Amino acid sequence: MIYINIPTRCFNNIICNMKDCVIVGKFFHRNSLVTHRNGISLFVKECDSLNKLNNRLLELNGFFSLAYQIGNKLFAAVDRIRSYPLFYAQKGGDFFLSDDARWVRDKVGDAKRDGVSETEFLLTGYVTGKDTLYPNLKQIQAGECICYDDKKKEMNFVRYYQYLHKEPYNLGQDELLELFDQILLKIFDRLLTFLNGRTAVIPLSGGYDSRLIATMLKRLNYENVITYTYGKPRNKEAVVSELVAKHLGYKWIFIPYDNEKWNHWYKSKERIAYYEYSDGLSSLPHIQDWPAVWELKKKELIPTDSVFIPGLSADLLTGSLSRHFPKQYRNHTVDLADVISSVKIYHYVLHKWERLCPQDCEKVKEKLNKHFEKFKLNQTYPWASLFEQWDCNERHSKFINNSIRIYEFWDYDWYLPFWDNDFFDFWSKIDLDEKYNQKLYITYVNTLFKKITNHEITNHSDNILARQKKHLTAHLKMYAEKYRIIQRLVDCLRFYRDINIYDKHFMSRYGVVNKNLFKKIYPESASINSIMALLYLSDDNLQENMKNYLN
Repeated sequence: MIYINIPTRCFNNIICNMKDCVIVGKFFHRNSLVTHRNGISLFVKECDSLNKLNNRLLELNGFFSLAYQIGNKLFAAVDRIRSYPLFYAQKGGDFFLSDDARWVRDKVGDAKRDGVSETEFLLTGYVTGKDTLYPNLKQIQAGECICYDDKKKEMNFVRYYQYLHKEPYNLGQDELLELFDQILLKIFDRLLTFLNGRTAVIPLSGGYDSRLIATMLKRLNYENVITYTYGKPRNKEAVVSELVAKHLGYKWIFIPYDNEKWNHWYKSKERIAYYEYSDGLSSLPHIQDWPAVWELKKKELIPTDSVFIPGLSADLLTGSLSRHFPKQYRNHTVDLADVISSVKIYHYVLHKWERLCPQDCEKVKEKLNKHFEKFKLNQTYPWASLFEQWDCNERHSKFINNSIRIYEFWDYDWYLPFWDNDFFDFWSKIDLDEKYNQKLYITYVNTLFKKITNHEITNHSDNILARQKKHLTAHLKMYAEKYRIIQRLVDCLRFYRDINIYDKHFMSRYGVVNKNLFKKIYPESASINSIMALLYLSDDNLQENMKNYLN
């Protein structure tokens, strides 16, 4: 028997909700926004095989999840970035599918978390692949569609999309800039269609991605825009953000954070409810601007029909990882051992491996190795492509982009222009030399901003000293993987750099715990997310191999 429970969340944009077909999201087909049934259910249900569904999904541009039944077969899919997650499990002859991970877990009676998944969660803040924190509960992966045959009691799946580099454009930089400009105009034309006059709310940081969104909206004469930022008053991000908004002539709102406020927010019943709403029993809930949106709502600083437009995640596709791993963006040949090692060094760092269960750690390593096994037969992908592919499928789809749950939780809509299909496709064809230090992207953003505002803003992270610091840190991390003495040096340097971080962090986020507990946990941690991951698992029963962090 097949059981479907969608939609159960307060996701926006329910397009079709019938007995045998559910479609949620906001997406375009042949450049037309799909806003209601409008034949879309029949359009999808014509796909009576995974191959047909695979081809149909490639025609859709935007954010969605869907599920439908044809006879004894259930088909389901999520978009390229898993923006509307779906979870499933099988027990005996029954198959369960829902957007509510807890509903599925309870249906199959998963009472105890999986030790390997917990260990991976402590290392990264999420569980990779199709797994979750519970052994029988699974999730449809980014760019994946599945088919469950109730008669045969078997499931098949297809990854209809994965972000990988393609043959680069044979164009000079000026031609690439012009092509990128044309593509952005198409992307933002779709955004304006979706906005339909509603207020665009931009979380405006000091970086390039949100700045580009604000600049493009100004260029297209869209004036119904509000920007905001948050953190300690006059922090570097806020200073740049305010300046950008001022030059563009957009309203700018600042939400102040401090340790006491964070402690109050974290203990609130609203935060607990948000965690349950957003975690999918697989991802650390993104909480960075959760209180800021709460404040905007409570104080009625933005309209109720506002659409949040965060700058996720142009930095990844445009080459930001080259700042951490410069060598790999200069070396076009594949070394899978190096790829796996670098993914481990960059992503599996929230806690120290040696403090976790050795057996579970080995299984996590096996899982990571298995992910890349399929690339052994194909040596055409550059190192950076495989790194970005993993980041796209795992960290961004599970953690970074899952931050859109914040806006839904507070009853607002959202849109991600930099996850438009055209944006993906353009940057998949850009040579690594143009991605190095985000050369092409930063040139474009700076040029456009000056053209629109007659002002220039140089980011602190772009000066030579900042770049050299990132490159040095990257090299130290690589060597620390092999040499324990260098790891001790890295730990010492970090400790002295961050000795007062509890009081000085620019967003005061360490205030979620009291200072005494912070002093116990922080020396063994890599960042605030290390503490957040530990606290998340501690909400229930902390497994035996993790208790030493709190003793």
